[in-house]
Amino acid sequence: MVEVVRNLHYYYKYLVHDLADKRTDEYLFASSPWKPIGIFVLYVLIVKKILPDFMRHRKAFNLDKIILFYNFTQIVFNAYLLYRAIPFLTSHTPVCAPVDYSNNPSARLQLDLCYLYYILKVYDLLDTMFFILRKRERQVTFLHLYHHAMMVTFPWIGLRYVAGGNTMYIGVCNTVVHIVMYFYYAITLWNSGTNKTVWWKKYLTQLQLVQFSLLSIMGFILLVHPTCTYPKLIVTLGMIQNIYLSYLFGTFYYKTYVVQSKKIEIQEKKLV
Repeated sequence: MVEVVRNLHYYYKYLVHDLADKRTDEYLFASSPWKPIGIFVLYVLIVKKILPDFMRHRKAFNLDKIILFYNFTQIVFNAYLLYRAIPFLTSHTPVCAPVDYSNNPSARLQLDLCYLYYILKVYDLLDTMFFILRKRERQVTFLHLYHHAMMVTFPWIGLRYVAGGNTMYIGVCNTVVHIVMYFYYAITLWNSGTNKTVWWKKYLTQLQLVQFSLLSIMGFILLVHPTCTYPKLIVTLGMIQNIYLSYLFGTFYYKTYVVQSKKIEIQEKKLV
């Protein structure tokens, strides 16, 4: 038994510390996997227990101004990350961009951007709390919770082990999607007191699916690339996650837009 515990401790230390990018030890919430795990456990506890209990006998809060500010900050933060990543995009290719683990300015910038991206994914968790405080619990679906769980977990993995290189393209794709997404949320909230509707809601999900497709293509190229040193184990884990998210978002899109559209067509035909 003692030997088993010793071996487990050895492999844990090897995976979590020996293989990790030591430059990340200095960053808050980055040096241990227990930190993102703790963040997500606290998040689930808040949105599934603490806030629902708090709101049980209360009316929904009007958080329009707070949420509008939140949407604006999300647009600004994501746009900032995208802007700072431009030098990288103009000097590398998604076909193969190995991670630079040195401390030269370009490598440190990539590391800093990966860290800021990880912190931004923690900031993303606030939107679920807004749902609960506004008594819109139906929006806290499995897809929503799972997506947030992975968007804390995988950015931590990227930061801790592969902060830079092809990881940057994942962040760039996601920041573009989030800029469009939070712009849509801001417009929707701004028009909430009028009869105006934002007609391109379904295209947000299509944009997500396009993102997953592009990242899957990049992942496949990296897997078959004979000389690229970007870790193939990380690529494999990312591909599995990407495929599963594609399935979840694809299922959501089909049920929400394709099936509902068919039902509306059938009802219209019956009325004719």
